[in-house]
Amino acid sequence: MAPIELQFPLPARKSAHALRDQLIRHLLHTSPKVGDPFLSDHQLARLSGLSRPTVRRALDDLQRDGWIERRQGRGTFVGPRAAMPVGLSSASDVDGRRIVHLGVLIHLVGDLGHDWYSRGVIEGLDDACDEQGIAMQMLGDRDGDIQRISRRLVQHRPDVLACFSPSLQRSWIIGEARRLGVAVIGTGSLMATLELPAVQEDGVGGIRLAVQHLVEKGHRRIGLVQPTYVTPFIFQRREGFMQGLEQAGLEPDEGMVQWVDHFGGERDQQQLMNFIRKRKPTALVFSAYAAVRTLAGLVKRG
Repeated sequence: MAPIELQFPLPARKSAHALRDQLIRHLLHTSPKVGDPFLSDHQLARLSGLSRPTVRRALDDLQRDGWIERRQGRGTFVGPRAAMPVGLSSASDVDGRRIVHLGVLIHLVGDLGHDWYSRGVIEGLDDACDEQGIAMQMLGDRDGDIQRISRRLVQHRPDVLACFSPSLQRSWIIGEARRLGVAVIGTGSLMATLELPAVQEDGVGGIRLAVQHLVEKGHRRIGLVQPTYVTPFIFQRREGFMQGLEQAGLEPDEGMVQWVDHFGGERDQQQLMNFIRKRKPTALVFSAYAAVRTLAGLVKRG
């Protein structure tokens, strides 16, 4: 690799950013090969006169943006970003702005057949990333492995982590991102209850519209089937159910609400069948996909 010539003096404030910009200019000007050795933290500290922590911050940014690669026990090397044509390298990197790195964590990656919204959200994110110059990295929470997800967050350090409707069991991921100083946004009512920026479904309005539709079709005995999730949207949808009945001039009846386990086992199938026989609803509203599994079992048996 060609010798690095730094321009002095480096500013007292934001010196890590200034060093980073000069190193990017050097890589763009010299066009080294990917995999060529790059200066270590110690070498750059001696060359620049900056402290090791300051140099490390500059190199952390370079690594996150793909300009360099650190290989444990082997050293630092030129990364794949340096091989991109100059026209594809963001000039804003050198002019004081940097590309935003977005980590996207999908919790239903192992069950995409039942995940009706992730595709649309990903398509929207892809459009936004293309328009705004955002680098997006996908993370899949297949098995809830805390160490694996934490390792990837530490390695890539996204500026923002977007979580697709995490469950309460996955809230540790949000805590880990916060510990690393990564901003968190997401979808789903859980994110909103944690006072994080989120886009969430209108559970109250959705069920209210469902009840309104059934009333317009002539139904007066409408039942609500709820899975036993302790999550905000379940109770929001029950509220919407009651509101829908009231607005239709029907007396809200808690007895028309049936709770079922989200696995749809034989016990829940029997309870739902008993509910239908006793309460005699002419229509059912299911507040979540998981609850439909119970009905599916009854349909197959019938």
